[in-house]
Amino acid sequence: MKEIHLGKVLLENRHRLGVTQDELAEYLGVSKAAVSKWETETTDEAMALFRKVKTGTDDPSLGTEALQMEALCLIAMAQGWASMGEKNLCLSLLEKYADLATGEIWPLRLKGDDYFNLMDDWFEKNLLLGTQLPRDEAVIRQSMVQSIAENPAFSGFADDTRFLTVIQRLEQLTTELADPVTKE
Repeated sequence: MKEIHLGKVLLENRHRLGVTQDELAEYLGVSKAAVSKWETETTDEAMALFRKVKTGTDDPSLGTEALQMEALCLIAMAQGWASMGEKNLCLSLLEKYADLATGEIWPLRLKGDDYFNLMDDWFEKNLLLGTQLPRDEAVIRQSMVQSIAENPAFSGFADDTRFLTVIQRLEQLTTELADPVTKE
């Protein structure tokens, strides 16, 4: 797959349009420092770091956190490109997000902070929900779909074939729950 150097593309298009870093930052609702970091490809470096941590750690919680950060970066960058009218760049990032979300990350269960994690046993013993807590895999999968399908930044792509393919791939997450016994 061809690498996208977002910082370089952002810088070139910002200059081509005659937009300053301040103007772009204000439009996106971020700081000028954030735009500067993007243009220096800090985001690309962060993505590479997330992937390195995800594949190189023996700590499952650290791997999960790196995966979550990678997913959030992809969505944030896609939103940025969508707001700038860069449809192809946005869709490329959404396709990468779908690749990540539909990859070999299951079973996945998000955790809260230490206090919230201590409550897991109590929930399982005292609530009718049992192990079907709001953080269970079905809810996580559904939120991955909603983060794209219901995101206002992507509403203009509702009829685009590439966007609809991304949504379809993500929606398969909700219908194909992995069996944790056979998916080890």
